This record gives sequence, C-alpha cells and structure tokens, in this order.
Amino acid sequence: MHRSLKIVLCSRIVRWQKIDIWDLAGLMRTLDDHNNDSIARVDDNLASGSELEFQIAERQRAEARYRSIFENSISGIFQSSADGSYLAVNPALARIYGYPSVEALQNSLTDIAQQLYVQPGRRNEFIRLLEQADSVVDFESQVYRRDGSVIWISEHTRAVRDDNGRLLYYEGMVDDITSRKLLEEERERLLQQTEVLLAEAISRADVCPLTGLLNHRAFHKRLEQEADRTQRGEGNLAVALMDLDNFKFFNDAYGHIAGDEVLRQVSAALQSCCRNYDILARFGGDEFAMLLPSMDVQKAQRMVLRLRRAVERVGFTPPGHNGQIPLSLSVGIAVFPLEAATRMEALQLADERLLRAKTGGSDDGEVERLRAAIGSEFEGFGMLDALVTAVDNKDRYTRRHSEDVMTNSRLIAIELGLNEDFKRLLAVSALLHDVGKIGVPDYILRKPGKLTNDEFAAIKQHPMMGSILVGSVPGFEETLDGVRHHHERWDGGGYPGNLAGEQTPLMARILAVADAYSAMTTDRPYRKGMGQDTAVSILASGSGTQWDPKCVQAFIAALKSKQSEAATKR
Repeated sequence: MHRSLKIVLCSRIVRWQKIDIWDLAGLMRTLDDHNNDSIARVDDNLASGSELEFQIAERQRAEARYRSIFENSISGIFQSSADGSYLAVNPALARIYGYPSVEALQNSLTDIAQQLYVQPGRRNEFIRLLEQADSVVDFESQVYRRDGSVIWISEHTRAVRDDNGRLLYYEGMVDDITSRKLLEEERERLLQQTEVLLAEAISRADVCPLTGLLNHRAFHKRLEQEADRTQRGEGNLAVALMDLDNFKFFNDAYGHIAGDEVLRQVSAALQSCCRNYDILARFGGDEFAMLLPSMDVQKAQRMVLRLRRAVERVGFTPPGHNGQIPLSLSVGIAVFPLEAATRMEALQLADERLLRAKTGGSDDGEVERLRAAIGSEFEGFGMLDALVTAVDNKDRYTRRHSEDVMTNSRLIAIELGLNEDFKRLLAVSALLHDVGKIGVPDYILRKPGKLTNDEFAAIKQHPMMGSILVGSVPGFEETLDGVRHHHERWDGGGYPGNLAGEQTPLMARILAVADAYSAMTTDRPYRKGMGQDTAVSILASGSGTQWDPKCVQAFIAALKSKQSEAATKR
C-alpha cells in the first residue's frame, strides 16, 4: 500500500529555514490517505513494470525525506485558512505555542486573530501585507502561548492561489525569536543607559562639581563661541577674571570644608549679578571667570563694582565664632574688541588687570608712574620690589598696604611743605618699608588672633631685616631711616630703637602715621577694615603718645582737603 504523491513540489533544494521551506506545503497537501488504486494516477504516461516501480520508490523516498523535515524541523510549519484557523501544523509549532500535540493546538487555537496575537489588529496587518505582495518575510509579533505567557515570533508566509488567482490558504514558517528580542531589548536598554551616562559624563566634564558652575575647559569653549558671535554681530564681549582674596587663609585657618563652603557662597553671590545670558565659570581653585555679552567699557566697570559688593555682602562666620570674616574679590576685566583685537588678547588683558588688582594696585596710574620713575632712577629697585611681591604672595595685603602708605605719606609731606627730593625718597621708603617681612613665617603674617610673645618678637624683627636688605643695595642709603624706624613711637615705646620724639627721623614719623592709617582701614582676611572717621579718631587720640602730633595734624588736614576736592568735582 502506498500514499499518493500528487507532485507539486519544486525541484529546488529545500532549505532548513526561511521562505524556501514553503516547498514542504506540497508535502502537507499530499499526505491525505488514499487507496492503493490512486498510485496509477501518479503518472498516466509511466511505463509498466520496472520503470513504474522505480518511479514509485523514488517518490516514496522523497515523501520520507520531506516528512522527516516537516516532523523534525525546529521551525514551526503551518497551513492556515483565510478566516484564521490552522489547516495543518507540525510538532515544532505546537511546541512553540506551548501545546502538547498538533491536535491540541488545532482543537484549541481556532481563531488566530483573536486568540494568538497580543496586539489587537496584528492579524489584519499581516493579511494586508499578504494581499499586497502575496508574501511576508520576518513579520514580528508578540503572541500568547497556551499558558498565557507571551513570546515573540517571526513569520515567513505566502499566499497560495489556484490557477484563477483565487486564494486557497496561507502557508509558511514560524520561529521563536524571544531570546533574540530580549537581547535586543537589553542591548537597547544598555545603549540608552550608556547614552545617559555619556551625557552625564560630558556634562560633568564641563561642570565644577563643587559649585555647579562651568569649569575652565568649558569656559574656553564658550569664550570661543561668544567671541565668534560677537564678531559676526559687531557687538562687544566683556571678559572678567576674578580671584577670591586670601582664600588660602580660609583653608589654612579653618580647613578645606570651610573653604569649600566659602566657594559655594561666593559662586551664589556672583551668579546673583549675572544676566540670563551671562556665562559664569570657576576658572581655577579660587578663581572665577565671566563672559558678559553686549557690554561696553563703562558698563564693565560698573559690573566690577557690583561683583565686589556682592562678595563683600557674603562674609563668613567660622564655627565657634560670633563675628563674620569679610570676603573680598579682585577683578580684572577687558572688553573685546574695544580693548583687545582677539579673544585671547582680551583674556590676557583681563588677567593682567586681575594681577594688578590682586597685588593691591591703584586704579589710577599715579602709583605706576611713580614706581616706573623710581625704577629708572634707582638701579636696584626692581630687585627689592620683587621681594615686596614675594611678601605679598605670603600675605595678600603687603603690596596694596605699601602703596597706600606711599600715597598717604606723600599727602603728609605735601601738607608739611617738604621738598621734592625728600618726597621722592619718602615714596621709595614707603614702598619698601615692609620688605623685611620676607623673613617672618607665613602663619604669623596671616594669624587672625592675638600673637603670642614669641610671635610678636618675630614680627618686631622685620624693620631691622628690611634695613639690612635695602642697605645691601647701593643707592638706597637715604631711605633706610623710614624702613628701620617706622614702628617707633613718639613716647619712646616703639621698636626697634625705643626712640622718642624727634629722635625718630622725620621720614619714619611720617611713615608711622601713614602705616597705621592704612592698617586700620584695610580689610584683612580675619576682620573688616575700619571706616575713615574711626581711624582718624584713633590717630587724633594717639597724637603726642604714639604718633608725631605735627604729622597727625598734617594728615588729617590733607584728608579733609582731599574730601573737599572730591565734593567739588561732584
């Protein structure tokens, strides 16, 4: 007995997967039971005898091969009707859908559209594609298994039609691609996570973690962008560099935690001065930078005042202290392209002005002109002035203080009617009077509290140390009186010589008044400077005991004259 083989199979080689397995559909259509008489219909033209037996044997072997592939395929193979029921399925499809047998699948899964697909309308989309091209490749869907769990499948299907083009059924293959989809989903999740992490890393690379401001790298990038925009728009761009004065003091005296808190407070204060489109960055340890589009020189100078005042209002109260320690900011600002031809020149000019501000430079050019004149007249002045800078690096007070002393001592000398030669030597002595502090330990120079006896003894050495340094350079002999004796008192209680009255050289007596006034009115890292009226009152009360009465009287008169001139100009 044999089964009829109504041969509709193609001669091409049947591959294990994908659409070529459709050739197996012919097998499914020939596996119906027929009687032995149907063998004669295999080929009406076959010869009798051995040739017929050979053809039957060949077709039986072909049937066996195709049946083995159909039964043992790892891919599900099916034949379904247009109304959504399965006409034939192989064991693999039953396993994919979680059914114990082919019969169980066909008996249970009677409406593919409603029972199989998770997404409503998915079967309709499937049919629509088939109607367009008579085949669908890699049609991916989520489907329900028998137990209700959801898997991903990929379908490869074609429409089978009769000679008149009428649809007979659909046939094709199903692969379980759940593992692949899970891997794809995991890869997508990891990709998204990586993109988020990368974005965060890029953001962190541009942001200071302590203050939340842009960092040095990001500032330069924005500077380039803003400078290009300024050139295209023919506007102005102010570049400001700022340095928090005496910040090292906070770290040394109160620790880095306190220093970090100061930086955060200063950052907030600076941000409060910014417009929406201004760009603020932390440029370095205690340095900040700002880009201010559409700002001319006059507006830039007003911004400098706003920034300084904003920081001065912050203050810092150390743990266990009642009073606030004042904060101050040095600022250098330049406007591109009004003051500099390129963005880097603007940055360099702002840096130079910042350095000048940090070292206590006067805003007008008088001090610099005097310094330049002194440098040209006294050959060794540059070396001694470098020592003053070295002291200023230890204690960010010295240079500004020295220049204030020079300015104030000249006011006294002018009020006393002293000659130009004396005033010139007085200016040199004022600029160099604290050079001996180069030998005083840093912690003593910056100590916020009262000095111990040993520490005060070390401080008292600086006038003699200064006179030795200045005296070692030829041409400065006439300035030594002021350097050596500016801490003598009128009553003889000063140092280093305990000189009284006019025993102290006039140059030193003038410097003593100018030095005291500057010390009282200048902000220090550990206290706010006094107001002018308070300082003048102290000078007046100490006249005749600590200071020369004539010098005090001359200085107070000079200050009043200066105030009157300023009021007249307004």
